[in-house]
Amino acid sequence: MTLLTIWGESTWRPDQVDTYLEEHPFKAEDVATTRRLLPEGGPLEVRSRRLAKTLACFQTCTPTAGGATGLEVEFLPEFVAGQNIPAAFQLVRNGHPIPGQPVTIRFGQDERRAVQTDAEGRLRLPDGVTGPVMLVAATLDAPTEKGGRFVTNNASLTFDATVVRDESGR
Repeated sequence: MTLLTIWGESTWRPDQVDTYLEEHPFKAEDVATTRRLLPEGGPLEVRSRRLAKTLACFQTCTPTAGGATGLEVEFLPEFVAGQNIPAAFQLVRNGHPIPGQPVTIRFGQDERRAVQTDAEGRLRLPDGVTGPVMLVAATLDAPTEKGGRFVTNNASLTFDATVVRDESGR
């Protein structure tokens, strides 16, 4: 299941800007660009949307071919035969890998791990990540015109990371 929300606009007061930039897994260079372009003492004007996917598998997953579902930024699960959870994930933007992107893995009782995609935009779950899991990544783009809003795409993928093997013992 995928969900694409409508665009929302928000204004972050100068005393809220650091909180906003720190609570999202943005690339460090995008945060630096934002700070550089933001007028000193000025608010942060943001246009954003949520791009959410949920993966529900019961015994095993048999994904359909095709990959990306058309969301601007999304996680693509990569499966191994007989497993009900993906072996890895690729983060893409308009179908192209996003290398070096920070990703927050949320799981368990308020547990979080910060990871980063590799050169092909891929990541694997670290050891110890089990149960309900949410992967979160966010892009941050500078305005294309003077006085324009910064644009964020907040992508997430939710799934259950409980390993179940198929009947062949794999």
